[in-house]
Amino acid sequence: MYNIILVNNRGFKWFQKYDCYIKGFAFDEDNNLLQKDNFIDYIIQNKKDIKEKIKHLNGLFTIIIKDKEKLLVTTDKLRTFPVFYTIFDDKIILTDKSKVLVKAQKINNLSIKEFLSCRFVNKQYTFFEDIYQIEAGEFLVFDKTTIHKEFYYSYITNYFNNNDFERLKQDFVKIMDNMIKRIIEYANGREIVLPLSGGYDSRIIATLLKKNNYSNILCYTYGKRDSYEVEISNKVAKELGFKWEFIEYNQHTIPRNYIEDKEFLKFLEYASNNVSLPHIQDYFAVKYMSENKIISNDAIFIPGHSGDLLGGTNLSNPKSNKDNIVDNIIKKQYTINNINFNDIRNKTLKYLTEYDLDEEFYYSVDDNYNIRERQSKFIVNSCRVYEFFGYQFLLPLWDDELVNFFKILPVYLKENSYFFEKVIIEELFAPFNVDFIQEKPKQSLIKNIIKNTIKNFFPEIIKNKLIEKNYKDVNNFFLLTEPIQKSIKKQFPASNLNGILAYWYINKFIKRLEDE
Repeated sequence: MYNIILVNNRGFKWFQKYDCYIKGFAFDEDNNLLQKDNFIDYIIQNKKDIKEKIKHLNGLFTIIIKDKEKLLVTTDKLRTFPVFYTIFDDKIILTDKSKVLVKAQKINNLSIKEFLSCRFVNKQYTFFEDIYQIEAGEFLVFDKTTIHKEFYYSYITNYFNNNDFERLKQDFVKIMDNMIKRIIEYANGREIVLPLSGGYDSRIIATLLKKNNYSNILCYTYGKRDSYEVEISNKVAKELGFKWEFIEYNQHTIPRNYIEDKEFLKFLEYASNNVSLPHIQDYFAVKYMSENKIISNDAIFIPGHSGDLLGGTNLSNPKSNKDNIVDNIIKKQYTINNINFNDIRNKTLKYLTEYDLDEEFYYSVDDNYNIRERQSKFIVNSCRVYEFFGYQFLLPLWDDELVNFFKILPVYLKENSYFFEKVIIEELFAPFNVDFIQEKPKQSLIKNIIKNTIKNFFPEIIKNKLIEKNYKDVNNFFLLTEPIQKSIKKQFPASNLNGILAYWYINKFIKRLEDE
């Protein structure tokens, strides 16, 4: 009745015992580290109330439990390790490689449309009809041919933490210390590799590791040698006393014919899994460090995903309500290709209006969508690049204790990331002399009016030229976009790497699959 096909064992590997399969790790409600044998033992011992237990697991995991009567599948709150399913000849086929299910399936045109505009496919859908994915924070039970599904986690809230600022600050600092101690326990002395940018999120992780005396660390940055990202990253690493590696993006590290490279094409299919836009920005840096043995074989990558969302940077509109929530999300998320959104609004995002909340909490519907959809399927999915080269990764800024703290932080403290940035700068960065202020682009009313006018009335070719003229390519991503742009007929501004890649990917891989 069930056919389980698990083949992706790069980085984190599947572990099987009895009729239970797990990938990843977690800390239980008593803060005990669970992995491999003791993780499966924990699952089996708590099988009767497994749904309740999973709610309290803090980590990165996918769990599959099989018995004669049913099949249970669940993922962590970020869908870190994707799994897919279809029903064929009354048999449920479950796999972590969606391509094995594709053979006779038809393309889902609405899914393609979504992908081309927002980088991923919404809800349980994929590029193909009748192939589905397990969603973030979802709990599925397959009972013969019946599917029971529910979400065990949501970022939607209907109350705030009303403690005073000083108490909130103390709690936040304590939670950050708890979070980094869990990371250190899991790393257990292995080399930690930090993609260190000029922003705050990766700097938080670096500074907390320094504060807790973890020394086996390599920081790296890629792009143009004279970019502000490189300058700030280097300064932070030096101040903290960490090794620092710079990978210059030039025609040696990114060959002109890279889109014909078999390994690169294999990575694209691995990273997309018929749902997500592959993240290629880090690919050449990780490849360079791996091939040149700059990092150890058991190194753990720790990117800074995504303190900015928790802190409030992505807060679209605190005054969102049932009437405008879908349009607000479309305006923010569906940006890389201009398409007609009526069917997306009516068929895939209509569920967002079904929540019954007081209006002041409706902004959290937007946050919940962002986490369940964009973060899990695009941002967290970018970690496939580390997996592809055989490395594990950790996501400390998605630690449950930290996430639950920001979930109920009053919205006025989230606006402009006021609380988040004030506390980390004063309580973390300043004591370690890394309080270099991150410059934010100034918003000009006149420029915004001009930009909107261009968007609405100018021909696409003129829009592209004007956008390209004002684009500052600090990471030399032109080397990525140029070969792809030359291979497609549709014109994009050079700054729209995601739009260019999405359009090229669909035409190269999905149409070919349809022909097969």
